[in-house]
Amino acid sequence: MRYLPTREYHRFRIYLDYAREFSEDIIKKSVARGDGNDMMSVLLRTNTSEVPKNRLKHLETVDQLS
Repeated sequence: MRYLPTREYHRFRIYLDYAREFSEDIIKKSVARGDGNDMMSVLLRTNTSEVPKNRLKHLETVDQLS
């Protein structure tokens, strides 16, 4: 179910949209900056695995950060 007509759900959707935008921005900055030792950099490095089955989709990575 994508939409529930309640005030709480509306506020939650606003939060999720903001968190995803924020995560996207952080990912872009981290990729441009290069290697780091924080949790996000480790997640991005492990996501470049040679085995495609072990990789996360981009949206899954963003959701993990948010």
